[in-house]
Amino acid sequence: MAKVKLALPPLVFGNSRPKIDWDLDQMLVRVNSITNWVSEFDFLSTELPFQHRTSALKVDDLRMMAVSSTPTVMKVYSPDCTIAIAIEGVVDTWIDNKLFKIDPGKYAVFYPKGKRHTEGLIKTCLLISISEESLNKTAKAMLGDKEGVDLDLNTPRRLSLKVGKLDFTAIFIQTAQLIDQFKGDELLLKSLGIDDSVYRILVMMLRPELFLEVSLKEKDFSSTHTLDLVCEYIQGNLNKPISLTTLEALSGISARTLQLAFIRKFACTPMDWVKAQRLAYAHQLLLSATSSTKIGVIAATCGYSNFGDFSRYYAKRYNELPSETLAKALKGD
Repeated sequence: MAKVKLALPPLVFGNSRPKIDWDLDQMLVRVNSITNWVSEFDFLSTELPFQHRTSALKVDDLRMMAVSSTPTVMKVYSPDCTIAIAIEGVVDTWIDNKLFKIDPGKYAVFYPKGKRHTEGLIKTCLLISISEESLNKTAKAMLGDKEGVDLDLNTPRRLSLKVGKLDFTAIFIQTAQLIDQFKGDELLLKSLGIDDSVYRILVMMLRPELFLEVSLKEKDFSSTHTLDLVCEYIQGNLNKPISLTTLEALSGISARTLQLAFIRKFACTPMDWVKAQRLAYAHQLLLSATSSTKIGVIAATCGYSNFGDFSRYYAKRYNELPSETLAKALKGD
């Protein structure tokens, strides 16, 4: 029998490269391999031919799955916490016989690790499986709380997708567009820090009131000593990934305060300063190069895993390509 192409809603990311399953067994194997779930699926309607489309991204302990499917019912045991966001179509979930309705544009649902039962008609969703340890570590760094932050990761609940001026659906759609722009390349997205960005968004979704409180109570940051420590750390770790979360954890102050401190002292953000230090170090290494010097090695030494990005940023800053600087150095100019 010919496969019927259904007019399913588009995936939030990965529409150009979806995995399409035409039967439940095939889909079950794929979903369990992506998510680490132990699950069972069944048809919710016999009026439509079954079809299930997925696109997945895994960066360290963060797993994201875009799903679009015909009506299904599923029973899941998950060893991880999960956030479910419906982009189109309402999804109902029961945990301990309590109903949680996922409404597009209004509410997402947070699932603790454990069992759940979910039903939905034609829909497209974004599912994010998350590490409790990484989530707590990110929250602690963001809020500068040495004792830790209670994210209440044992309680299933609906999460508002609109808080004040924030629209989390729009934020995740923008994140999905970024994933597509990088063609889903997990190494490039890891270099970009996509996992850190997603964890930050999720922390704000789970406890938005903490950030509203911080925004009212933020204190000026005037400790030159602490800022110097942050700068010394950056300069000593230019060959490693450096995120804003790392700098928050190191300094014990929030991102907002850290941003203000760098803007006041250097007229740029912390991450712009990191980029400037990487390029300055690369420039120094190229100027002192020998005949055995490799530009790719210098790029990696300065924290760039993508040679094209390194060349582009370097040329923009120094008005010449790294190869031109190297050639001049070898000529003794």
